Amino acid sequence: MAEQRIATCLAPDIDMPPVDVVIQRLRGETIPELGLTGFTPRRSCMAITLDPDNPHFEASLKAGDFIRILTHEFHHCLRFRSVGYGTTLAEALVSEGLADHFDREVNGGDGQLWDHALGPGQWPALLRQAEEAFGRSDYDHHLWFFGGHGCDSIGLIPRWAGYTIGYHLVGAYLDMNPEARPSRMAETPAMDIVTRAWAHLREESGEPTPPAQDRKKRP
Repeated sequence: MAEQRIATCLAPDIDMPPVDVVIQRLRGETIPELGLTGFTPRRSCMAITLDPDNPHFEASLKAGDFIRILTHEFHHCLRFRSVGYGTTLAEALVSEGLADHFDREVNGGDGQLWDHALGPGQWPALLRQAEEAFGRSDYDHHLWFFGGHGCDSIGLIPRWAGYTIGYHLVGAYLDMNPEARPSRMAETPAMDIVTRAWAHLREESGEPTPPAQDRKKRP
């Protein structure tokens, strides 16, 4: 079923690449709210981890979360075949945002719980912090996507902040480009999306757009 849904969304000129799907059972090693998680180490392989002992596991299966996680990871496989996941924070934000919008394109809905993890008052400061780290290949991935305390210049990053920023960044791009589809964007460079949509995301978050002379220094 998942393969048929994905194939239906892909354009005729995009082949379904061969992908090995590893299903593993690991107690306590999944997203606590779901009892599921996924990981894509390379373009031809993804791993889906299940925890049947998790109290939310059966409800997650019934809700279709297994299919949604598989779809998300499949987009990572597509992106690995072209521009890659990326090595900077900006590239990671876009790769994760595209993967969850691909899930939305294939399976419907409005993203996952990690795509809506920030309150209105948290956005401005986090967007400024993200801008400062955009081009860094030594950014702390775990910090930005799973939360925690960073160095003094970063401070506390809420859980799933990177996923939420990435999802809404790609969403802003799609709003500005109604003809665009995540299924057609696996090869789109991250900075193409950031350059066109970041200012729009800032405005929606309530963060004032910087003066023109400052924007030259930013995405």
